[in-house]
Amino acid sequence: MGASLLSANLADRLLGDAVQWYTEEISSATRLGLQISSIEEGCNILETRFRESSSKSLLALWKPNDITIQDARQPRDPTKFMQRIVLLGRMSNLIKDDAAACMILQLW
Repeated sequence: MGASLLSANLADRLLGDAVQWYTEEISSATRLGLQISSIEEGCNILETRFRESSSKSLLALWKPNDITIQDARQPRDPTKFMQRIVLLGRMSNLIKDDAAACMILQLW
């Protein structure tokens, strides 16, 4: 799906709280703006609205997020674990680039 088509059909792609935000919280002018803007601009607006605060992300990052022995036995893919660590690091402003993401993952 092309970026312009995705922007035009944004409402069809949203789930959960994002649907409520799109249909009930923003004005029709903002909805129209999202439909005609680039997909990057739309993503930035969504990210700003739904991003956790830096302090919440930092607290979540420092809570135990270990992969357990049971996870390894099942076997569970560690990718989701690593993605969560990087996401929390970015939201808490500890990770600003890929090199910092690699360093944070090595710490875990």
